[in-house]
Amino acid sequence: MGWRFRQSFKVIPGVRLNLSKSGLSCSIGGAPLTLNVGPRRVYGTASLPGTGISYKQRFDGSETPQPALLAFPPLASPPSSPVAIPAAPIPVPGSFPVSTIPVGEVHSASTEVLTSESLKEFKQLIQATYAEHEDISCELETARQEQQRASQRYISWRDGFLFKKLFKKKFAQRKAASELADAKFSELQEQLRLTTIAAHVEIEREQAEPYFQMRDAFASLSECQAIWDIKSFRAADKFHERTTVEARVCRTHVGFSLGSCDLLQ
Repeated sequence: MGWRFRQSFKVIPGVRLNLSKSGLSCSIGGAPLTLNVGPRRVYGTASLPGTGISYKQRFDGSETPQPALLAFPPLASPPSSPVAIPAAPIPVPGSFPVSTIPVGEVHSASTEVLTSESLKEFKQLIQATYAEHEDISCELETARQEQQRASQRYISWRDGFLFKKLFKKKFAQRKAASELADAKFSELQEQLRLTTIAAHVEIEREQAEPYFQMRDAFASLSECQAIWDIKSFRAADKFHERTTVEARVCRTHVGFSLGSCDLLQ
């Protein structure tokens, strides 16, 4: 049997210093909860006074040692040589494998091909009208801003009493500028309204029937919840991309609707 030595000193109420063979430690608190801080470990003790029952827990973060892993000898290889399986490349974080499979782009036919010989003149008329419509629209926006400024300058003096009496000539100039800006704005509005093409198209019954069928089919298509415009496609590299799809398609969501054109009447 070995000898044990332990001496305890009370420092302040609730704090005691313990001197033993293993070193100096400190006890904080008392029954039923006590925290013991030693040179190599920290313990917490919970007890029920008068019963002799207590529970001790270690708080120094030590982990229970894991059992050693058992080493097993490698299994004997079968007599027949296995099929060689190529190792999959290890992907670098943040990068994706670059596929060398060619991409097939989908292009619409040119408008020159879609336009018949009999409609080329009509197409040129639409293009010229559109350009004129855009020019007048820009001039109309500038005239609208000038009209607002001239009108504000005129109304600020018209609703007052002093300036229009003292500066009658300048007040008349502001009034004339406001009226001129209003007239210019109205004229451009009328020009924009008249910048249209009045078209009257007559087709035979044999041509009208397919047209009406196409129009009805387009109206039904416009009611679809999703319409996709396919831009390109390519065969999928199943091995490198780790997928089971046959092809990858690049597409964008579009919408169709029946409407009217401001240039055509």
